[in-house]
Amino acid sequence: MADVTTAVEVRRALAIARLGGAPGHIGVGGPVRATAQVDINAEDVRGMTPLMLAVSSETQDPAVVRLLLAKGADLKIKSGVNETTVDWAGKYGNPAVLQ
Repeated sequence: MADVTTAVEVRRALAIARLGGAPGHIGVGGPVRATAQVDINAEDVRGMTPLMLAVSSETQDPAVVRLLLAKGADLKIKSGVNETTVDWAGKYGNPAVLQ
């Protein structure tokens, strides 16, 4: 687990990644800060991590991807269908977002 001092930002990033929307499109309020332990590489039932969800969208948000990477998201984890984040970015979005 990564020690995340901005857990609210991470939760927001996860919500944006799951919804495939931009920050202004969900009802996330102001500058709330919290300290918590968050597993940045948590997997859903398909083995998808938040980073995979963030890049496997036609509406990728580079800021969300950068935040997840900065907080320790692992590019090498494979999903339930044996594909990495780079694979997902190439399939559904723009792999350059990982640069």
